[in-house]
Amino acid sequence: MSGILATLSNLITPEMVGNLGKQLGLSDELTRQGLTITNAVLAGGLARASSTPEGSAAVAQLVEGADSSVLSNLSGVVANVLGGSKTVSVGNGAAGQLFGSNLELVTSGVKKATGIDIAPMLAICTPVVLGVVKNMAAQQQLDADSLAKMLQTEVKGLSRRDANTGKVLKEVFKPLEAQDKVRDAFSAEEWALLQKGPLHAAGLVILADRSGGGGVDKEIEALQATLNEAAAAAGPAELIGLLFRDRSAVGPMEDLVKAQRKTEADALHTAMIGPVNEALILVKAKGARSDATAYQGLLISVAQKVAGAAKEGGFMGMGGVDVSDKEKAAIDTLAAAVAAA
Repeated sequence: MSGILATLSNLITPEMVGNLGKQLGLSDELTRQGLTITNAVLAGGLARASSTPEGSAAVAQLVEGADSSVLSNLSGVVANVLGGSKTVSVGNGAAGQLFGSNLELVTSGVKKATGIDIAPMLAICTPVVLGVVKNMAAQQQLDADSLAKMLQTEVKGLSRRDANTGKVLKEVFKPLEAQDKVRDAFSAEEWALLQKGPLHAAGLVILADRSGGGGVDKEIEALQATLNEAAAAAGPAELIGLLFRDRSAVGPMEDLVKAQRKTEADALHTAMIGPVNEALILVKAKGARSDATAYQGLLISVAQKVAGAAKEGGFMGMGGVDVSDKEKAAIDTLAAAVAAA
């Protein structure tokens, strides 16, 4: 039985290549190369995603939800994508689900390695790849684990069958493998602890001098903005980006403030600074030195930005200070914890 990529290659007709190449301004050779690489990237993404029990279940669900009828109307798929039909969102949505925030990193990696922009090809190839995988899984009666093994075997053999495409795929996925190494240094519980560290740092400040509802909202917005900025500035495989990219802190922070609203000062200090200390010890013990330094800086930045987000004191919107004495004391407490870590 033909493999996934061989089946996909047989579906790429000269007519499809010619039509797509004209629309994208590419030669037939580059168009075929682009389609081949796009299919390999998608197969590789499925294989990577299915490497854990949770991931294999998610991939099986993604495949099960695919529409394999597209395989009998490939010209229609190409026409819909090139014509800007809503069908484009099907491919982009599945590719986005597969690669998440790394989708742009993957497409830019392919462009750097080959000079080909595969973004428009993803819209065509994603539903086709999923359709082929769905048909093969049905024919072989594969469960989630067996499907994962098939995908991983397919990608492992790529370099032997097509050395050039295998080399491109290896380069494109290199940053993702670097991300894996960063994540693998921590357990799921430890990862969650690191994600909660800035929330407890913010909570230490927010609850030190409790603003009215509007003030708390501004402080939580400042927390989210600070995390967003730090994640955006981080490199693809840096801890801060992996922890906080595409992650909302608003709901968890609101829950934390609500839960600790009536906590006495001494108990509050323990409840907030304790998890911060644990996170600091953890990141220093298991993270790269640069990641630990960035994490420490983020905690201080969060506290400072949150403290300055809403005026404290005053009456009816008049007077008040940007950062109160209690907030300054909370920042000093946090700074001492960071220095001692």
